[in-house]
Amino acid sequence: MGAELRARARAGAAPLVQDEALLAALAEAEAAGLFDDWVTAFLWGHLERAPAPVAEPARVTRRELMHRLHAHARVAAAMTRARAELQDVAFVPWRSKAAPPPGWREQRRALQLSSVLARHVRDGDAGTWSRSVLIELRVATGSAPLTRVRAGAPERFAAGQRVRVDRLDLLESSAGEVVLEHAELGRLTISADQQLSTWQLPALLLAPNDPARARIEQTITRALAGDERAALSLERTLVVTHAIVRAAVSANAAEPGAPRLRMILALFDDAVVRAREDPPSLAALRRP
Repeated sequence: MGAELRARARAGAAPLVQDEALLAALAEAEAAGLFDDWVTAFLWGHLERAPAPVAEPARVTRRELMHRLHAHARVAAAMTRARAELQDVAFVPWRSKAAPPPGWREQRRALQLSSVLARHVRDGDAGTWSRSVLIELRVATGSAPLTRVRAGAPERFAAGQRVRVDRLDLLESSAGEVVLEHAELGRLTISADQQLSTWQLPALLLAPNDPARARIEQTITRALAGDERAALSLERTLVVTHAIVRAAVSANAAEPGAPRLRMILALFDDAVVRAREDPPSLAALRRP
């Protein structure tokens, strides 16, 4: 898959991967026993360049992709918790002629790993994907209902209800426009019959003369100057404003507050450094 993307890039086209290819890459990783938040971030990050699905079969595939990514992140988080609980999971045999220290033969952490991991998968969440970079929105009075698809499960929110959105969610509208409200962003409108991932949400702020866009740009200006309150405000709205913040940081990299905003963007990307080139094969993702 990486070779194909680089060939397209050399031809002058933006790298674009179909959801089916991302699902195949995820299946390959899991078949090899590779569960890692970096895999989730790497595959999910390709949706930045993917348009919102229009046809229903494409939307079903997008829901399946986000469901699988959520499940992968859940297992990866469970493995981290299990390792923290059990410490060293490998059983090393005693190789001395002398008797082992008390308790050596009772070390059964490796045998406990399966049950401990299953418990954390059952009771835990998707780690930072569930707890970091969230935003709470309210469906405005008189708005059409909003459907949030999380981990493959659709949930409907009527006018007046609040909905929490994280990076692996999909937002869907049906017959009418959905109007969402936020204390700092104002009103955001999703047109009828749409399916949006968080990569498409910044487009809601691109309307001409949008007062929300003007407020965000003013906040970014203050944050670039070193205003910590402005930086925290951007962190609270990053699910919707990430693309605008990224463009501003790129254009003003020498400003005093730019390093702080780069750290905030790393929360959204779930990686300190974003992948700029795809590996030649999935084998390159495996840790040595």
